[in-house]
Amino acid sequence: MQAVREMLLDVDVELEEYAFIISQARNPALTSEDRLKLVEAGVEAWKRLEAAHRQLEQHTCDVPTRPAVRRGRHPRPAMPVRVSG
Repeated sequence: MQAVREMLLDVDVELEEYAFIISQARNPALTSEDRLKLVEAGVEAWKRLEAAHRQLEQHTCDVPTRPAVRRGRHPRPAMPVRVSG
């Protein structure tokens, strides 16, 4: 079974790739056709990101965190932790 740290790395790598593709697609110098090609490439990256995230979710559970106290901030999402046994 893959360690949680390795699963987090998989999610991080796929997220970075997707973010890079989307940032490239935002380039105003691109033609609509080139932008569409990048967005289409992003679909595959998004699918890999979802798969990596699902794998991480299967091996973790959510533990609620304290609500945000600072003004104007949203509460953080629950932290994933490994479920043993």
